Amino acid sequence: MVEEGTKVSLEDFASNSDLKNKVKDGVKGLFQCFLKEASWQGGNVEDLIWSFGKQGIFPPYLVQELEDLYNLVFKDVDKTDDRLLYGMLVRIMEDIEEAINYIRERKRS
Repeated sequence: MVEEGTKVSLEDFASNSDLKNKVKDGVKGLFQCFLKEASWQGGNVEDLIWSFGKQGIFPPYLVQELEDLYNLVFKDVDKTDDRLLYGMLVRIMEDIEEAINYIRERKRS
């Protein structure tokens, strides 16, 4: 769902409310997958991200990336500026995938 937003221009993305809603639902879904994989039980998401960094599960750059994404997008994707969201779609997909992979790797070891 998120990837569909990367296949159009910014103008097409901003003018197509159905596509924007689909992409936003995809972003919410990706974030929920991350929280589920992290076994999040509620509480402060930033604390969760930083705890993974402190435990050495996430490298420092990923902690910063996830904190930025959380504050700019995940807190309230519906209120995120269309241009900002559009510009961050690839970053969102890559960082969430990377975070989930680090968590899964840690679970295996």
